[in-house]
Parts: sequence; C-alpha cells; structure tokens
Amino acid sequence: MFCWFFMLHSLASFCAEGFPTNSSDDFGYELLLAKMDFLEYKFLEMQVEMKEHSEAILYNQNRNKQDVLDQTSDILEQQKMTANHDAIKQSIFELRPKKHPSDNSKLVEVLIKGKAVQSQKSETIASCEDEQTKQSGLYSLSVENSTAFQVYCEQRLQGGGWIVIQNRFDGSVDFYRNWVDYKEGFGNLSGEFWMGLEKIHLVGWF
Repeated sequence: MFCWFFMLHSLASFCAEGFPTNSSDDFGYELLLAKMDFLEYKFLEMQVEMKEHSEAILYNQNRNKQDVLDQTSDILEQQKMTANHDAIKQSIFELRPKKHPSDNSKLVEVLIKGKAVQSQKSETIASCEDEQTKQSGLYSLSVENSTAFQVYCEQRLQGGGWIVIQNRFDGSVDFYRNWVDYKEGFGNLSGEFWMGLEKIHLVGWF
C-alpha cells in the first residue's frame, strides 16, 4: 500500500506542475511518458517480487508437508516392525510343553538336529547326533569359528541326536523377555531355558 501511495503521489506531484506551454512541449511529454514507463516498470518489478515470495512460501509449505509425511511414514514403519517383533516374541512365549509318555523328567518343546564341524578336542562333541554314549544330558559342543558352549542333548525322543533349544515344564523361568534375552539366551540348561538365537544360528538352524 505504501508503494502504491508513493507512486501515485509522485505522478500527481508531477502533473500538478502543469504541462509545459513553451517550445519544449515535446520534451515535456517525453519526460512524462518516461516517468510513467518507470513507474510501470517498478510496478511490474513489485509484482515479480511478490510472485517469487508467494512461490517461496508455497514451496516451504509443501516441503514441510512432505517432511511431516516422511516422518509419519517412518513412525508407521517402526510401529510395524515393533508389532512384528512383538508377535514373534508372543508366539515363542505362548509355546506350551507337552509331556512325552516315555520321558517325564524333561519336557521338550522345540528340537533341532545338531550339525557342527568335527572337533579335535576329546572333551567336546561335534553334534548330539554323533555323541557315542547316547545318554541325554549336558555336553560341550564345538562349532566352527566359535568357542565351544554347553547344550542339552536329548537322546531318547524321536531316535535321539537332538539339541534342545527350549525347555519349559514348571514355570520357574519367566519367558516374557526382551529381544536381547531371546538373542543371547536365558535360563539354566538343567531346568527351564531358551538356548538363544545366536547359538541356534551357530548349530545350523538358519
């Protein structure tokens, strides 16, 4: 509004001086036209600046809107991953042991065939399947590219040779754990336990 007032005031001031009446009439008219052209140029310049300013505001609004959409998408993706993780954890938690008629001392829920690289150490075994005594119990298992660790070998059920990765029978161990616990394992091999995803991977489950 101030710019418009300034331009109109300038034009009115010039016109108030009166048109020239001497021999320089042509020059006076040309000067008037030049001033009007200048004012028109400034007006167009203002329009361009206002348009650029409006476009910048619109661009920033759209960019902010896209940032919000991207952040919302990331949050939804994280919630989805969390839900999937919780579903997997809940599925593991809801596993229930079933007693086997021939073995009431140990209730085995999840069993896998233990496959590992042959060890040169006599005090360790390469797999429960190759263990010579065929007695269920704790053994030190040697695996490739890792230190030996204890496992529980089940030798009476389903032909034997199984590594027990989970055992639940009396509720003495809380199985509602976080992801780190399920990764590293928890419990006691002599009672209730979860072997751990890292060790399961080492013996060839994945």
